[in-house]
Amino acid sequence: MTRFVAGIDEAGRGPVIGPLVLAGVLVAEEKIQDLIDMGARDSKKLTPKRRVELSALIENAATKLAYVEVSPEEIDGRVIRGINLNQLEAEKIAYIINELHPNKVYIDCPDVNPSRFAELLRSLVADKEIEIIAMHYADESIPVVSAASIIAKVRRDLRVHELAERLGNIGSGYPSDPRTQKYIKGILKRKTFLSSMPKCVRSSWKTIMKTNKRKS
Repeated sequence: MTRFVAGIDEAGRGPVIGPLVLAGVLVAEEKIQDLIDMGARDSKKLTPKRRVELSALIENAATKLAYVEVSPEEIDGRVIRGINLNQLEAEKIAYIINELHPNKVYIDCPDVNPSRFAELLRSLVADKEIEIIAMHYADESIPVVSAASIIAKVRRDLRVHELAERLGNIGSGYPSDPRTQKYIKGILKRKTFLSSMPKCVRSSWKTIMKTNKRKS
């Protein structure tokens, strides 16, 4: 009987602009070697061109893919709900697990305590028999998680490209990017209230708060 393994990873947890994208890749156990042979590895170690090439190969090798895109508005709104970012990610990861329904799933863990995060996921998924393994740096050591990291990164890069076509040079969306910093400063010069920020910007991020204070 064929057993299925899933990997889940995210792209865009830290940026001040654009969505957080989580992706899940489901493969039959015997297909894991195919991921290794094609060169699936941590997306951060690949060029954008290579990520796009691999994403097409991964889609062909996978039994199923699942995505969740978390908007800046939802990320900001978690504060009203009284949950932290790890809890929000857990809800989205549980959704992906329910969609893929693997026998075993590996997650690149956002929590400092992988065991705690795995227990949280077990409380959220529908099938309690699924083996859930949360690990730090799983995208570097588990091929199916590497594949998920590639899929997530390609999808987020596409969303950032779409935003740039509409808004101009917003950079990568990360707070450390000078182009992103310039864009944020330009917005805050023109905006009176944080509530009037573009929907693509995470208004709750420290980058916005600090820049807004300096403006004031």
